[in-house]
Amino acid sequence: MHLNFKAIGIGFVVSAVLASVLGDLGYILGGLVVGYLITDDYFDGAINGAISAGLAGLLVALYIAFILSRILGVYTGSYTSSGTSAIMYVTLIYAAIQAIIIGLVLGGIGGAAGIFVYEQLEMRNMQKLGVTSNRWQWISSLR
Repeated sequence: MHLNFKAIGIGFVVSAVLASVLGDLGYILGGLVVGYLITDDYFDGAINGAISAGLAGLLVALYIAFILSRILGVYTGSYTSSGTSAIMYVTLIYAAIQAIIIGLVLGGIGGAAGIFVYEQLEMRNMQKLGVTSNRWQWISSLR
């Protein structure tokens, strides 16, 4: 397993920006960028994509847990009963944990997809140039 911190950083920025605009699709696209940049193997792409999108999910989780809880008044106790405040607090923590897990899973899927996209584009370029390799012949023999 090889961690590529440059690709993880780029994927984190892409995931964080796109997750705020596109929702969960941003995690997949951030992982896809990481996988495309790594171009090593599917396992490395999935791990690095999951790390980058998981960090973006952590950012979303912090947003959910702290900013929205302040807006809703969970910490200030502005609700009439402490039971309602506790239920809202647990709900916000659950949403934060869910954001991290969704980021990890979707980032891993996106990272593996990025490797696949890179390999397909590489094979298409090799085919256009007329270059053959053992790998390309093995893949084309499966069809």
